[in-house]
Amino acid sequence: MESNIYDVVISELILKDAGVAGGSNYTPYVLVTSTLPSNSVQEYFNGLVTFSSTVYNIPSGYTVKANTHSMAYTAVPTTTDGSSTVISSSPITVIVGNFGTTFLASSTVTLEKVAEPDIVLTNVYTITAVVPMYYGIKPFNSTPDITGLTSAAGNNTVLTFTTSILGRLYIVLPDSVAPIVSVIDPSGNIIPVSAFAFDTIVSLKYYLMNWDIILTGLNLKYFTIRFS
Repeated sequence: MESNIYDVVISELILKDAGVAGGSNYTPYVLVTSTLPSNSVQEYFNGLVTFSSTVYNIPSGYTVKANTHSMAYTAVPTTTDGSSTVISSSPITVIVGNFGTTFLASSTVTLEKVAEPDIVLTNVYTITAVVPMYYGIKPFNSTPDITGLTSAAGNNTVLTFTTSILGRLYIVLPDSVAPIVSVIDPSGNIIPVSAFAFDTIVSLKYYLMNWDIILTGLNLKYFTIRFS
């Protein structure tokens, strides 16, 4: 009987250790998120972003200590909410410079319980500037350029259109990005890369569709780039 009790205790300890190794399923943590689609933005990005900080897996009996849950930003005032497990910023102006520069949003929170030591949790959300890509639909031009195209982060894979337009699809990628394999149009059709003329100019790779397409209506229309 004693042996069985020991086996149960040992099993519980093993499971607990495995949980700690796995991280978030068993241990308290704080997570910072943003309204950006990813934590990469194009060079010289300047825009409004809302950040949120959420505490997960608060141990039994612990609560958020008053005036300790806060977020701090690069060159922007701190956001604080004394006892909430979830806080959100007002829209924050995020500005980054050239390739590789960053903007940081960091979160700190202290959990307290009577007669127990405080637990301090921290997390950092890093926004990194990457070389931009360009895309759009415009009339055919035998000399590829980026005039009139929309810019986005160079690792972006979804092209968004909101207007009706006739012309050829342009996709211009940084040379550091992998080659395109295919593009999925708003109807789910797969367009192979062979449907595009290709050229490299300086450090940009130009993909120009070989025929005109037309987008109609005011609804959002998405093209998805596939690299594999």
